Amino acid sequence: MQGMPIPAKIDFSSLEEDIKFRADLLFYLHQANAYIATIFWHGFGNGKTITQMRSLVRELEQQRDKRLEGGLRKSLFTKEGRKNMDVFKDDFITVLESLPQSRKDAFAQKLRLDHAIPLNFKDFTNLVDDLKEKRHFLEHFEDRRHRPRLDDKQFYKALGLLLLPSLHGMVLGSVASAMRRTHARNDASLETVRQILRGSHEDRKQGARDLALHRKKENMQRWRRQAEEQKETKWHGLYDIYFPDGHFPRYNHSNFKLRYFFIGAPKIRRIMTELDQVYSPQTPHFRNEIEAVYDTTLRINLLIWAFLQKSPLKQKKWPNALKPLRNHIAHNDFFWTLPAAQQDQPDKIVSPKQVFRLLFDFSKKDPNGYKRALHLRDDVKSILKKQDFAYAYPLFDPASGESIAELTETPNRQASPVKVKYWSTVNRKTFSNKTRYRLDKRLRVRRLMGLWSARLDTAWMDWKNAEQK
Repeated sequence: MQGMPIPAKIDFSSLEEDIKFRADLLFYLHQANAYIATIFWHGFGNGKTITQMRSLVRELEQQRDKRLEGGLRKSLFTKEGRKNMDVFKDDFITVLESLPQSRKDAFAQKLRLDHAIPLNFKDFTNLVDDLKEKRHFLEHFEDRRHRPRLDDKQFYKALGLLLLPSLHGMVLGSVASAMRRTHARNDASLETVRQILRGSHEDRKQGARDLALHRKKENMQRWRRQAEEQKETKWHGLYDIYFPDGHFPRYNHSNFKLRYFFIGAPKIRRIMTELDQVYSPQTPHFRNEIEAVYDTTLRINLLIWAFLQKSPLKQKKWPNALKPLRNHIAHNDFFWTLPAAQQDQPDKIVSPKQVFRLLFDFSKKDPNGYKRALHLRDDVKSILKKQDFAYAYPLFDPASGESIAELTETPNRQASPVKVKYWSTVNRKTFSNKTRYRLDKRLRVRRLMGLWSARLDTAWMDWKNAEQK
């Protein structure tokens, strides 16, 4: 089954009858939306090109005698609206296609150089249009379920190009879970999705390799090569900061840059601030700390999103306090950075405890509310518990068994780190030997996860006590 050919067309319409699966797909589309918006603004990387783009938009509006959709126009013309940009609006494609050819070429070049996405400008706009149609189909499923629909092969290929590999695993998990819930278990179809996602990932890796060849001296003018080298110096500096010498596992330079762009500098800074608040401030390790918090947050965001989407209540009847949380997650923000609606304290955020209590209170309006709330609590606890481990890095040669600690404290790159999930007598004896292992206890991540878990338990007990009164 591993090497089976990918069918010309795949159809998961039966799985989309499941409301949670539709909610999961919408969540992944929100991630894709945020990344496409990032790509768009990287295509206009300075004030001059942004001004030119806005002038073109005004000319387009004059030609059509019609302004762009309000939300999109706000995103294009205001700094505040930029972070909530919705690229799946009809006018977004219109704006892209109205660009002059020189701007399209520059945009396509940045698409390949900065993001390793091997698409030309036309293929990229077609990809955005396909995802737009898929989101519209899912949001209006009851009205459109029997109409012609986008080929799922194209949809998963697009997700594979835009999402991080860690999100590929979440997508596969959503497909497998939907198969179990709908009793449509089909390993061949699951393997098909896995191969499509893997193929898209390989395409991006090949794009990064092709880029390295493109940057060879004989293939690039001197001034352009110097500009690229100067830009890469910045990334090498960031790489050295987030992957301190001797820390493994680590990504290569290209993989780090792709993840940095996808997560975004503002979110990385927010995670660093959160980690500094629970333990002594220090420069975090990108993969072991920043990405661990990001992936955990994303998984909890997905649970909250699905919990809200599965509510039998229409959104018009939702409590006013809940709508900002739904929109916050839809715009790819963290559940623990929800702003409090207080004009006198604009920087105040809603605590994780308040977020969970808000969700538990909302479940009272559902006949199966207690069961759903219990599942949400248990699922969130399970995700948080998965981060409760330490890394043990081998300091010896696996072939000879001889220690290398006398020569260097750098772990052996050929030996994978060991995840230590609990300190049994054997583990303590094995991994406390400092000549053979270097421990990374990941104290900041584990304390942050423990803090969120405690807030979840408190919210649950407060809610249960309130229900019993």
